[in-house]
Formats: sequence, structure tokens, C-alpha cells
Amino acid sequence: RFPPCSPVRSGEILLLTQAVTHALCEYLSDKGIRSHIKWPNDIWVGDRKICGILIENILEGKSVRTSIVGIGFNLNQVSFPADLPNPVSLSQLTLLRYEPRAELQLLREALKKSVSLLETQAGRIELDRYFNQHLFRLDG
Repeated sequence: RFPPCSPVRSGEILLLTQAVTHALCEYLSDKGIRSHIKWPNDIWVGDRKICGILIENILEGKSVRTSIVGIGFNLNQVSFPADLPNPVSLSQLTLLRYEPRAELQLLREALKKSVSLLETQAGRIELDRYFNQHLFRLDG
């Protein structure tokens, strides 16, 4: 649970995705991993998926009253079902094992920092710039 931030209008819902993906990419960057955002709700490292995101927004008038964010993050997995196309875990990328509670705390701090960018117009512009720079593109 995070403290309320400046109102996000229903037409600005992409800002919430931008804040969450910013946090995840920055969390991975702190681990030495370069990642990209694969529209609409995945984080990829190279051509492999490390994370999926679902955001449910509850609207009140023209504003977002509440957002519920679900993050499926591959932390310590070393094997995956054969029917998953391109999964990868942080453990596979770094050859380390992670303590889930500690990593959750680090991710929570990254999320708080990214959500705080919603407080100012400059922060919102930064989120948009970052999002567009980190979008997964087929042309590289």
C-alpha cells in the first residue's frame, strides 16, 4: 500500500503503467540487468520475459481512485514449463539466489520512488521519456 499521489485522470492511465515499468526496469538496472518494456505489460531482458504486470484501476468520475498492481516476477526459477515461450529469471541471469522478502522490499522502494514522479509535471514527463526509451522494438 502506497500513500495517495497527485490525481491521475482517467485519460492519463498510461502514467500508472509508466511508473510501474520504470520501477521494475530501475530495480533490474540496480542488479546490472538491462531490460525493456514489451507493450502492453511485460518486462523483457533481451528476447526473454522476466516479468508480467497487470493493473486494475478503479475510477471515480474522471480520476483514478485506486489502482491494484499485480507483478509476476521470475526471481529464483531455474526451470520453466516447456509451453512458456521465452522465460528467464533473475537467478538465471546473475547466477545468484535471492531472498524473496529482501527483494520485495527493494522493489517496493523502487515503486515508491517511481510513483513519487507522478507528483510533478516534470516527473510525469520523465516517466514518459523513460518509458518510450525503454520500449522493446523489433528493430533494436
